[in-house]
Amino acid sequence: MVHDPLRDRTLILGNDGVDILDSDDGTWLGGLTATSLAAIPGDALDPGDLGGGNSVAVKGNLVAVAFSGAEPGSNGWVGLYTLNAAGSVTSARAIESGATPDMVTFTPDGRHLLVAVEGEPTDDYASDPAGGAQIIDTATGKSSFASFDAFDTDTLREAGVRITGPTGTLAATDLEPEYIALSADGRKAYATLQENNAVGVLDLAAKGGPVFTDVFALGAKDFSRKTAGLDASDRDDSLGNIKPWPVQGLYMPDGIATFDRNGKTYLVTANEGDAREYGDYMDVARINTLTLDPKAFPDAATLQENANLGRLDVLTTEGDVDGDGDYDALYTLGGRSFSIWEVQKNGLKLTFDSGDLIERTLLQTAPSLLDDTRSDNKGPEPEHVAVATLDGEVYAFVGLERSNSIMAFHVDGPRKASFAGLIATPGDVGPEVFTVVDEPGRGKATLYVANEVSGTSRAYSLSFGDDETLHCASLRASELDLF
Repeated sequence: MVHDPLRDRTLILGNDGVDILDSDDGTWLGGLTATSLAAIPGDALDPGDLGGGNSVAVKGNLVAVAFSGAEPGSNGWVGLYTLNAAGSVTSARAIESGATPDMVTFTPDGRHLLVAVEGEPTDDYASDPAGGAQIIDTATGKSSFASFDAFDTDTLREAGVRITGPTGTLAATDLEPEYIALSADGRKAYATLQENNAVGVLDLAAKGGPVFTDVFALGAKDFSRKTAGLDASDRDDSLGNIKPWPVQGLYMPDGIATFDRNGKTYLVTANEGDAREYGDYMDVARINTLTLDPKAFPDAATLQENANLGRLDVLTTEGDVDGDGDYDALYTLGGRSFSIWEVQKNGLKLTFDSGDLIERTLLQTAPSLLDDTRSDNKGPEPEHVAVATLDGEVYAFVGLERSNSIMAFHVDGPRKASFAGLIATPGDVGPEVFTVVDEPGRGKATLYVANEVSGTSRAYSLSFGDDETLHCASLRASELDLF
């Protein structure tokens, strides 16, 4: 979902196209379909060649849509549409992409479109296409591809970047961009590499053309700390049994956003976590099925009870430190949090992590949204994040896929953030993407949300209470048959 400020339209992506709504009253104004893209003169495309829609972006008079491709492992497509003043499509261009173009975003000047090409393997891992970033010139449609070919697999592993898969898997195919955010000046882009627990840095101003210059590992979160516990079991007969456990969490972010402060760029990540489950290849197991090192876990029998850590999913590719077949450490998927990272020359410095604030806040303010059946997996699953400046203050909005809500935080600075409000509406399931539009001249700010599972969209009017927390009034809900 994106907002078109020129025409005050909201564009919502469905399976095969985009719905265009009037942002003020939610009136459906038309759409862009896979059929219209395939009908471009000179392009021998059938709608079936495109696959499902993955992402939409808008800049000026251009709209871009990423399509996943006809089948897993095949190349996808990007459609570039030109809109007139009324919001009608006047022309379009189809551009072939790599396998699984997962997300599209324009550079601030609109001259280029960036495509996060995930390159997911096929279900049986028979094929694992290269991941990277496609850079499209919006004026000509010509594109280039920034790959990870120049990175040495062993060197990245030694630096903490998670590269897994069948024997012989290389960084060039295992690194899989999910989401891209840009620096304010548009010279750098930052791509989340979710399963790799890393962020790739794309230099858009490099002399030889855009290139990935760095891949920075994110490390692990310690869930044994007092303020960073988790509810680890769906069989403990207790809702919100949040407490410290001897478990590490790989951040594994999906959504990412940026903000600048005192000349520095900061990344905000939604630390969802993701397993690799392709055919016979699976990299997760419950703790009660593993052999734990007796020195590292002298109380293993107690920990492996279902009411404790027994049912928690952890990564089987991590934790056997000495290679003797048992687990010296336990690494689960995701941080159940959002984090702020300072971009430095040689890496990313973690300046803030929300610890167990998301789960604890749900328990205290909306316990019905804390889904205990997900406690053994990834909890609320913070998936998407949007950053907005409202009344001169920075706010981070974090989408909780399994709690069907969005949590707002006031970013007091790079090292501090506080809970600022919870947005939840019965009937909306699976908030996938959202955007915040501030219109100071019109005296309003609006949060637009697209919910993947329920197929609904909703807009919220944002205002501030006397206690400085955000108040969110539902403006409307659009129940859409998304193509």
